[in-house]
Amino acid sequence: MDDDAQRPGEGPASERGVTTAAVETDPDASVLTDLLARTASSELPVRGRYVLTP
Repeated sequence: MDDDAQRPGEGPASERGVTTAAVETDPDASVLTDLLARTASSELPVRGRYVLTP
């Protein structure tokens, strides 16, 4: 993680009623593989503006 990144619990202060938060993630190839396979089979919906097709 670079020095400028926010760490969990160290997010910027809330202002004008806007709550902020930071999260930390770790890559997990087996979970990502499963999510992609389930999405490709239409078991999981794709939500987003753009869908890439082969």
